[in-house]
Amino acid sequence: MNYKLLHELIANQKISLNQMSNELEISRTGLVQMLERQTLTVTTLEKIAILLKVDPRIFFKVDEYEVKVEPLPEVAEWKTKYYELLEENRDLRKDSE
Repeated sequence: MNYKLLHELIANQKISLNQMSNELEISRTGLVQMLERQTLTVTTLEKIAILLKVDPRIFFKVDEYEVKVEPLPEVAEWKTKYYELLEENRDLRKDSE
């Protein structure tokens, strides 16, 4: 598992270990130890991936190639809805002119 990538994503998302441990319902000390000892369970990794809004497969290599990173379906859905709302807003503004 690619713990370096995990650490980078945590730093980039600017989520504190306190926040993360609260969301995961584990102690901060336990989370830190799992990260340092590289002993995360699959369940914990999946929960972390959801918090970071990434596919958990990105932390593993398949046949020496990194897995392509794609947003979770929920993120893609919200992104589509966001663009639709932007277009609606633009059209409404255009009509009111």
